[in-house]
Amino acid sequence: LCSLLLVLSLGLAQLTQYPTVLYDEVLYADTAYTFMNSGKLNNVLGGHSGKQFFLYPALLSLVFEYASPTLAAARSLSLIIGALTLVLVILIAKRLYSNPLYVAAIGLCYASSNIAFMIHRLARPEALMCLCLAFGLYCWIAYVQDSKPQWLIGTGCGLSLACLTHPIAILFYLSLGMAHFFTAKFKVRDFLYAILGHVPVLVLLGYFVLLWSEKNLIELYHYLVAAYQDESAGTTLERITDNLRRFGIGYSLGLKRLILVLIEGTAIGWGCCVYKRDKLSFCLSLTAILFLSLGFIGFHPYLRPYY
Repeated sequence: LCSLLLVLSLGLAQLTQYPTVLYDEVLYADTAYTFMNSGKLNNVLGGHSGKQFFLYPALLSLVFEYASPTLAAARSLSLIIGALTLVLVILIAKRLYSNPLYVAAIGLCYASSNIAFMIHRLARPEALMCLCLAFGLYCWIAYVQDSKPQWLIGTGCGLSLACLTHPIAILFYLSLGMAHFFTAKFKVRDFLYAILGHVPVLVLLGYFVLLWSEKNLIELYHYLVAAYQDESAGTTLERITDNLRRFGIGYSLGLKRLILVLIEGTAIGWGCCVYKRDKLSFCLSLTAILFLSLGFIGFHPYLRPYY
């Protein structure tokens, strides 16, 4: 409860004044406003801004239609999504730890995180992505702990919906899938339950291709490749080297945040060392390693919020 109140109180304080309006916020709002009026995922100002990863502007268009097309309404949506995400983070913590102090500490850490604070007060899709990922992760942890394949419906639904919000979610989707495949026995029944969770996404994609998008599937594929493939990034080794440099500058901040990087790295390393005793922790740590590795190789630049 304290964590939830902290998120709401911090989020509501000067919601439209701090930070100042970011350029991307205008682009996503433009896409949402155009979708509200025309039913097409397009915008006037240009840029990608939800024309391909469309779940956020589609949701934001509903807020604009039933509330008002204002900065306050758009940022309030992110704040509400942030509160829901915090609830899921606390539920995940309760799944992992029986000690209520641990659960409270995790909730407060998330609520006071500077990155989470910014994500959940900006009119951008990362807030919705975090909500979908948290829901999918909670269902996956419940599946592992309870051995009930029905939980995989929620896992498939949450993770696949996240992939419609931002391309970085695709890396998490692939990373958790590979980590689970490496650590669990393949079962056809469980796989079918996971596929069933993708049905809502397939329906949305159908609407997107047939009604909302102005491009057909082949054009859309080439458009996405061109949009997220930085040809100026050089070879794979040059991508990785530059991303590591950006990590030191943008995330570690030189030596200023080095202690936090060491704590996070130690936690991931510990999880990798407990395969026989705690396969859940091992799988989560392996997911983190795969996520970073795929990101360093496939994305350029690999930006600070992705961590």
